[in-house]
Amino acid sequence: MSYKIRDPQRGSPTEHPELLSRTERIWLFAEQNRSAVLIGAFLVCLVAAAIGGVLWFERQHEQEALALEHQATQLYLDRSLDEPDKSKENLEKALT
Repeated sequence: MSYKIRDPQRGSPTEHPELLSRTERIWLFAEQNRSAVLIGAFLVCLVAAAIGGVLWFERQHEQEALALEHQATQLYLDRSLDEPDKSKENLEKALT
């Protein structure tokens, strides 16, 4: 069985970035700039959460507006022609 003798004079692959593959270069960059990568990932997550919150908030307002529109439409359509006072009251409620 042969053993490989390690040569201390020979450099490691990280000393020669041109010998590394693209994936190895990306991982090497991530290891060397760990704090910047973590801060960047945190900021991306924070921005995604903010955008998600805004979209959720807009969706809630849209649902409330649709409910109010439905209620106003029902009041407008449910007015009776026989009772003009109640009809006028429903029309005023629908307008507000």
